Amino acid sequence: METQPLHARESLDLELGQYFDLLRRKWLVLALIWGGTFGIAVGAALLKAPSYQASSKVLVKVDQTASLTGIGKGVGDINSIAKNPLSTEIEIILASPTLERVIGTLDLKDEEGKTLKPKDLRQNLDVKVAGGADVIEMSYEAKEAQLAADVVDELSRVYIESNILDNQLQASKARLLTEQQLPESERFVQQSEASLRDFKESNGIVSLQDEAKSVVLALQELDSQILQAQSGLEEAKSRSSKLRETLGLSLSQAMLASDLSQSPAVQNALLELQALERDKAVKLGTYTSLSPVIQVASAEEESLKQLLRQEIAGVVGNTTEVPDRFLQMGPMRQDLIARFADAEVQRLAFQNRLQILSDSRSLYSGRATSIPGLEQQQKELERTQEVARQSYQENLRRLRDLQVAEEQSIGNAVLLEPAAVADEPDRTEQQVIMGFGGLAGALLAAAAAALMAFGESNRSRRQAQGGIYVPPPIPSNGGALPPGNSTSPRGTSPEGAV
Repeated sequence: METQPLHARESLDLELGQYFDLLRRKWLVLALIWGGTFGIAVGAALLKAPSYQASSKVLVKVDQTASLTGIGKGVGDINSIAKNPLSTEIEIILASPTLERVIGTLDLKDEEGKTLKPKDLRQNLDVKVAGGADVIEMSYEAKEAQLAADVVDELSRVYIESNILDNQLQASKARLLTEQQLPESERFVQQSEASLRDFKESNGIVSLQDEAKSVVLALQELDSQILQAQSGLEEAKSRSSKLRETLGLSLSQAMLASDLSQSPAVQNALLELQALERDKAVKLGTYTSLSPVIQVASAEEESLKQLLRQEIAGVVGNTTEVPDRFLQMGPMRQDLIARFADAEVQRLAFQNRLQILSDSRSLYSGRATSIPGLEQQQKELERTQEVARQSYQENLRRLRDLQVAEEQSIGNAVLLEPAAVADEPDRTEQQVIMGFGGLAGALLAAAAAALMAFGESNRSRRQAQGGIYVPPPIPSNGGALPPGNSTSPRGTSPEGAV
């Protein structure tokens, strides 16, 4: 089991030794192979026409002018769905419209004299991000140094100009959209103002805050006046009730008795009737009722009664029968009647005042109850109006800013490093060709050595199978042969070999 790895290692050492011996013996052939291949590569590199390369750098950033001045804010911001917005800018630079402008400005032609196509220009153009910075590097390779610099400079100029034009176009579109929205914003403001005005007019509102304070004060004052009116009413009712009981008359009866007692015509007729009745009573003591004297007195009495009724009707206003006790009252009862009438007047006055105050309090109380709801509605209308005004003012400000931004040159691309005309041609491609030639020559030489070793191994094997002994090559180090080669093939010794 341990002899197998030993034999394999010895076989490997033999093969490596044979290979290195082959290299020692065939080094000239292998060197010619490598040298020929490398020479061809060098010739191809030298035959290639020299080319010049120029490059420029563009810094891509957000213009701070808008954020510092507040004018044109949002125009020129770099917004992209890609993880790296610079990749989008690179695609813009390499786009056919951008390259066509460069071709048209520089009047670039191909070898046949035809106008250069964007794809042909793109082949010699390299646009990449410079490191991890926000810088785009543009490189172009041409047969003329000045042409390479012109192409790169023109491409940078076209990109920066396109960026500015694109920002101006964005500002123009935003301005048109804002101009379309402005009339609607103005109508919204007018509608909100009209709604608030109609609300105040329909609800009689001047200032709800001041009105709420005045309503509270008015309710407090009305409550105080109502208490006073109730107290006065109760006092007037009490006096009127006592005077009514004292007089035994209602107010209308007392007023009637007072009018009759104060009427001169009624009192004169009453006095005459009373005097006639006394005289008739005296005469009845002398004469009989059938006496002409009594009959004349009775006729006069009836005439005075008729006169008294007429006078009473003139005072009362109708022919209602009035009790005799209403016809004549003394000064004391006249005073009581006056006080009774005054008490009734005060009672009615306090009663009316109390009703007015109660009605007023109901109105103020209802207003006080409705004020919170009115305040809420007014605040909602005021908020709507404020939002409409702010939106309108914002649109006006935005429109002015966009008009200014549309005239400005706001861009997010700045030429960081212009192209310089190369003094010497770019030999990078030639070096690459020669490097590949050297590598290819080495690979071909190694392959040739492997083929030679394989051929010698096969020839030795065929000769051994045909009974011809071929001595193995002597190692370059002059050492002894491996044990496996100490005997000849098929057991034939070296001395017996033909």
